[in-house]
Amino acid sequence: MRNQSVCTSGDYARAPSAGVSTHLIDPTSGDAATRAISATVVAPQAIVADALATAAYIMGPTRGIALLEQQGVHGLIVSADSTQVMTRGMSAWLDHPAMHAA
Repeated sequence: MRNQSVCTSGDYARAPSAGVSTHLIDPTSGDAATRAISATVVAPQAIVADALATAAYIMGPTRGIALLEQQGVHGLIVSADSTQVMTRGMSAWLDHPAMHAA
């Protein structure tokens, strides 16, 4: 993969501690973001992919995918019930040989 970055945000890798279930907080409620398990974004710059992955994760599948489409990047969000939702162009990235390199 050239001239692209891939970043994922999610809470699946962190164990809850001291009553905090995630490090990602929904700013509209002040509570833990729970609409998604993870969000992965492909963008030209890592800083953009990272920021948009975090935002899409917090926003959840419906609003998150709309944001990614609006920003012209590709992404995949796994919802809280494990449903996968992706932007129109993401399937091409999932089929890309670089994604399957050993």
